[in-house]
Amino acid sequence: MSLKRPATRGETTDSLGRRSLIEDLKLVGSCIEQTRNLRPSDEIILALIVSEDKRFFRHKGVDPIAVVRAVWSIIARRRLQGGSTIEQQLVRTITGRKELTVTRKIREVVLASLIALSYDKLCIAVTYLFVAYFGWRMNGIYEACERLKINPESSSAAEAAALVARLKYPEPSNPNNARIRNIAQRTDYIQILSARKTPEVSIIRRTIAEPGKNGDKCRRSQIFKVISNSR
Repeated sequence: MSLKRPATRGETTDSLGRRSLIEDLKLVGSCIEQTRNLRPSDEIILALIVSEDKRFFRHKGVDPIAVVRAVWSIIARRRLQGGSTIEQQLVRTITGRKELTVTRKIREVVLASLIALSYDKLCIAVTYLFVAYFGWRMNGIYEACERLKINPESSSAAEAAALVARLKYPEPSNPNNARIRNIAQRTDYIQILSARKTPEVSIIRRTIAEPGKNGDKCRRSQIFKVISNSR
């Protein structure tokens, strides 16, 4: 099964520019609602959160700590460091907006915050797995799992780590030794993170294992309905 979402690939800069913020919000929301009955294994969701956004369940779409750390890295070390949350990565992937401008970043932050206010966190994480790029012929979790021969509903911790490692290091059709090494190292690192017995990882595990405490975990909230119907 694959998540069907409106294609953004191939759109021109002009066509992206003409799409309003509300239209982008609706676009992301429509993708999230398609995951209502879809759920990969807990191990895959855990691997995603501990490696990509460890404060995922504690922020509202934007992680102030990660932002400060990224800014400090640029100023003090003159080195770029990622500070994007899963919500921000989801927005960037679905809308196709990746231009390096302040305006685009502000728009991304606003959309990520609105999505976090509108939908359950687990549903957001699952949707990202369905639209994320893992490598050549691996658009979304099902294509990736098919190529890697992983069962997305019952994967082991090692398989989950290997899958999520490809978010940072997408696998090309003919990976060179350096890329193979990067994926292997990233896989080992994610396994270490997932296996930790820290309170933070325990909370993440417990939250993933107890979905739907707030009702329909993928139902959009009233704030989304008000905003999306404003035009």
